[in-house]
Amino acid sequence: MLSLFVFLATQCPPSFVQRTDGQCYLKTPYLTSGETGLRKALKVSFKNLSPRKIDLGRQLFFEKALSGNGILSCASCHEPQKAFTDGLARSVGKAALSRSAPPLWNVGFYETYFWDARADTLEGQLRGPLFSPHEMDTTAEKLEAVLNSNPKYLQLFAEAFGESFDGRVRFDQLAEVLATFERSLVSLWSRYDRYVFGETTAMNPAEVRGFGLFRSFVTRCTECHEPPLFTNFQMARIGAPDTLSEKDLGQYLWTKNPGQKRVFRIPSLRNIALTAPYMHSGVFPTLAEVIDFYNVGGGRYDDYYNNPAVHWHIGRMGLSRDERDDLIAFLGTLTDTSGWPQ
Repeated sequence: MLSLFVFLATQCPPSFVQRTDGQCYLKTPYLTSGETGLRKALKVSFKNLSPRKIDLGRQLFFEKALSGNGILSCASCHEPQKAFTDGLARSVGKAALSRSAPPLWNVGFYETYFWDARADTLEGQLRGPLFSPHEMDTTAEKLEAVLNSNPKYLQLFAEAFGESFDGRVRFDQLAEVLATFERSLVSLWSRYDRYVFGETTAMNPAEVRGFGLFRSFVTRCTECHEPPLFTNFQMARIGAPDTLSEKDLGQYLWTKNPGQKRVFRIPSLRNIALTAPYMHSGVFPTLAEVIDFYNVGGGRYDDYYNNPAVHWHIGRMGLSRDERDDLIAFLGTLTDTSGWPQ
């Protein structure tokens, strides 16, 4: 009997090529450059991603039935139109949350997840928002019950997993397809990338000047935001203000290590022009305000936020207004939506 349901996509998303085995392989010159510096090779290559699992994960990413109240989805806090953020200083799930929603572009390359780095895999990270009573407020058992009672999803999971599917959806399969979709969100072909790989007209003079500042000893931006992913995957204390009355103690909240108070994961700057407001607290509405914060030394000279002391690279930069504008112009060249899911 013919199915009444839509079948899964068999083609790879834009940032990938499809090999003869039907699987998706990452497409970027950063895999084949064999160089260091600005063309530094990526450690992760994303071989053998299934297009069907990517597409099933994409559909479930927008599925409100995955939340306990049936009105929230992953996309509620990670909207594609907002570069997979929600545009809020503090995200709102079932209740108001204490931090901003980080963007999802290039998350498959990350080494840790959440602002406080409490998860080390995408599959592990998913448990946070799904099971938190303040976010999607559900359980693995409830999710399995919802999916197994839906003939559409039974068909789609069978299609995605083939012979390994035994007729019943398990939570680990749900986590796998959601994580596979998120790994497919690759943004590595911006005007900046074209410039680095030889297209000298891809950046205008102001952007080139800003790039020079970004790499300079004056700003030290690349110490933490290292190309090509524009993060070094480390943790740092910069002294960014909070939007709540109490300090957010960051990584310390789960490690209980006093040296990790107010320490947060260094985010990637890819698509940064699209992901306002900024910082874990969403305290800065614009990039100009972020750069002004760093220009005066971050939290180094604020007794309240410089306790414990901020990262040693952070200090007064003395940038002029024109230099700040050039730096903002450069950050705009990191925008790349060519891999935007349709």
